[in-house]
Parts: sequence; C-alpha cells; structure tokens
Amino acid sequence: MKIYLLLLQFISFANIYCIEPPAKIEKSKEKYISYFLNSTIETLNDDNFDKVVHGGMTNDFLILFTVKKCQICNQIIKILENAAEIYSNQITNLTFNKVDVIESGWTSLRFNLERLPNMIYVSKGKYAIFPNENFTELNVKNFIEDKNKQWMRLPRKVGYLYLIMKTFRLFSYMLSQKFSFWDESYYWILIIVFIIVFVFIEYLIIKFCCRRSNKNKNLNHRHHHEHQRQENKKHKSKME
Repeated sequence: MKIYLLLLQFISFANIYCIEPPAKIEKSKEKYISYFLNSTIETLNDDNFDKVVHGGMTNDFLILFTVKKCQICNQIIKILENAAEIYSNQITNLTFNKVDVIESGWTSLRFNLERLPNMIYVSKGKYAIFPNENFTELNVKNFIEDKNKQWMRLPRKVGYLYLIMKTFRLFSYMLSQKFSFWDESYYWILIIVFIIVFVFIEYLIIKFCCRRSNKNKNLNHRHHHEHQRQENKKHKSKME
C-alpha cells in the first residue's frame, strides 16, 4: 500500500513540475498557503469528492484544480470568490470548489489534466474543461454562462493498475524530453523491461535463497530422525 501512495505522490509532483510547472513562488510562501486554507471556496479531496458531486446531482460545480504553493492559483481563487458572490444570487445551484492535486492525487488522476491550474464545470454527471489558459474574470464568467460546453462523462475512480501504467507513461515522457531517439509512446518497452527484470530477480531469489532454506530444512529433518533413532535405541536398551 505504501508503494502505491509513493507512486501517487510521484505522479502528482511530476505532473506539476514536468508537464507544466506553476509560476515560481517568491519569498512570501506562507502568505499564499494560509490564503489557500482560509479561502471561502470549499476544498474537495479524495474522500468527499464523489459524495459531494454525486450527492448533489441537481447542483452545478465549478472546481479549480490547484496547488497550495502556486501564486497564480491563489490569484484565481480570488477571482472565484468574487464570482461566487455575484452568482450566489443569480444561480442558486452553482457551488465553487477547489482541489489540491498533491493532497488529492487520486481525484486529479481521474481527470488526467495536462496543465495547472485547471478548472472544470460539473453538471448532472458530466463535466466540461475550462477551454482558456487565461483565468480572467471575463473568461470565467463566459465559461460559467456558456450553454455550448463540450460535455464529457465524469470518469470513474482509477485503480492501482491505472496508477502503474500512468507511472510508466510519465517515465517515458521524461525520457522523451531527455533523449531524441525516445518517443513518448514507447512506454510499453519500459513495461516489458520491468517484467523481465522482475522475473529475473524472482528467479535468483528462488535459485539461491530457496535452495538454502530447503537444505536447512533437510538437515533439520535428518537431525530430528537421528535424534529419534538414538532415543529409540536408548529406550530399547532400558527395556532389555
């Protein structure tokens, strides 16, 4: 279980710092962290995401995927707070939420977001991705009021197999950035190499470690039988 959690943390960090890193943070880190935590926008996580989204099928949700230590992300939270005050009276069934992609890796992995910060609009079991990279008040307003959104079905929870496959794909992407001969789609080669190495290690363990253990077992059995024979001989001699 710990291995899967480590893989999840690795993917969460790598998605941020390898694919599209957030803006560099200046000296006032604590200011932005505390603002994220003290924001009026509610935070969703791996535990309550499905409960909130599927529990309120009559409600719409505007969800920001962000990072606590991202300066740009916290500026977007301010925009959402202003929008929440405006739309609280106009659209009563619209709620604003945020998700920290590092602390809620399973949720962010479901949507396979390729850039951060990112935003989705969820309505009646479907979602639409924010189409613009500029998170201004006007663009957010247009996204909320757009009636021709490109809807997709909400993805199900991902399992451990998907996590492992995602790890290999991420490694393949990192190799493609380093070496020109490597293509991102070659991740299946990494899987084959991993299986070969894993089988080879298992073979070595069985060949050397298990043989020793079997030898020790056989020796123990022999000693036990010899001891029993000696005991039987002593018992016979006493009886005679």
